[in-house]
Amino acid sequence: GAALAAMAAAVALAALALGALSAALPARAAALLVALPGVALGAAVFAAALVALGAVAPREWRELPGISGTRLDDWLQRIHSLTHRDKKEG
Repeated sequence: GAALAAMAAAVALAALALGALSAALPARAAALLVALPGVALGAAVFAAALVALGAVAPREWRELPGISGTRLDDWLQRIHSLTHRDKKEG
């Protein structure tokens, strides 16, 4: 629920901002300018929210092909460490 809500909010804000920037473009170009970054942003926010909420653990995302040892792995680990700091201390 919360990860989906975060993704929806990020995509809605991006669509508003990009829609305003692309208003002068032809319809197809404007749709492309809004859709592609919106999908990428939505996926990134959804993944970050899943990691932050503890729905996906480091062991699980590192099993995905091409993730282990990459910058994405480092990014997810930083999010995980920041959001689960209290649980380690407690």
